[in-house]
Amino acid sequence: MIFTYIVTNKDSKIQKGEIEAPDKATALMELKKQDLLIVRVDKKVKRQAKEISFGGVKFIDKVLVARHLAIMIKSGVSMAEALDILVDQSSNPKLKTVLKDVLKNVLSGHTLSSSLGKHNKVFSELFINMVKIGETSGTLAETLDYLAEELEKSYAMKKKIKAAAIYPSIILIATLGLSFVLVYFILPKMIKLFETLTVELPTSTKILIGIANAAENHGLLMLIIIVAAIIIVTYLLKQEYVKKYTHKLILKIPVFGHISQQLNLTTFNRTLGTLLKSGVQVVEALTITSGILNNRMYRSQVLLIADEVTRGLSLSESLSAKSNKLFPKMSTRLLQVGEKTGELENSLIYLGDFYGKEVDNITKNLSNILEPLLLIVMGLMVGFVAISIIQPVYQISGGLRK
Repeated sequence: MIFTYIVTNKDSKIQKGEIEAPDKATALMELKKQDLLIVRVDKKVKRQAKEISFGGVKFIDKVLVARHLAIMIKSGVSMAEALDILVDQSSNPKLKTVLKDVLKNVLSGHTLSSSLGKHNKVFSELFINMVKIGETSGTLAETLDYLAEELEKSYAMKKKIKAAAIYPSIILIATLGLSFVLVYFILPKMIKLFETLTVELPTSTKILIGIANAAENHGLLMLIIIVAAIIIVTYLLKQEYVKKYTHKLILKIPVFGHISQQLNLTTFNRTLGTLLKSGVQVVEALTITSGILNNRMYRSQVLLIADEVTRGLSLSESLSAKSNKLFPKMSTRLLQVGEKTGELENSLIYLGDFYGKEVDNITKNLSNILEPLLLIVMGLMVGFVAISIIQPVYQISGGLRK
């Protein structure tokens, strides 16, 4: 196999090249024998046609930008050269374009944070501000390293939630698929039989016939209405004035509301702790944190807390006044202790990890929690159809016996 590598020598000069080895571990060993500091080693792949990126820049790509920048800066590579390497190595067309523009701005004399700030739809406020803090304090490599660790934790959490949602999604799709088969293929055949019957049909059977007739006579119209409804609802859910209500509702939904709360508490505590530890003032840190939170209820509450802190209240006092379902008393009391002992940042980071583990535990059991509920819904639907079909047949057989 052939591997491409990026290394720095004893003079901190960057080197690129290729090495032949049976596996990656052997390639790494060979490079280390030459007293080279390894930045990156990858298996060489044939160049393929560029793919169009519909999804923009993936979260993991941003994590890798922070991680690789930290490694290269620690190795003594200049910022411009580090960005040039990232542009060369990036496989995402969208990210490559963004990094090229960032490199162009850096070469023009702008700071990395201001260059990244021009692409705030790609890089979050947290990412940009952490870079700015690192530049101001002269600890950019360490700050990027720490940022990468925090982003990796967030990425791992998102992956676990997506993985936990796979099985329930399959059950839901199977239920919808079964409904489609029943309505469009089985029911029309059964209706012809029911129409020849002289007995009074049960209410459930009449409902079923009504659904089947509507699907047969107005199927295309129903499909257009359903698709239009989905598009309209999706559009409305993206609007800020609607999110204010839907996000409040989400917090009240069993299971999902608890997950949303734990996720937002994880982000709040972890981000705020990270920013305070990096030297950001409390009010500014709260404002940045509010912009990263997913739930609009939490966003508005954190902005209120920032306003109260500006007026002289401590963080723990402001949180204690709002100690409710959004901010549990346990966490606010721990932060009070953290403020008194001068360990507020560590208390916040501890709480972030604590709630992160809670999310982890919930997602592990999510399939077990939702599976019975989905099976009950599926069973009720199939049972309704079965009873609606069998009951008239049973009535006829009963009449024949008499």
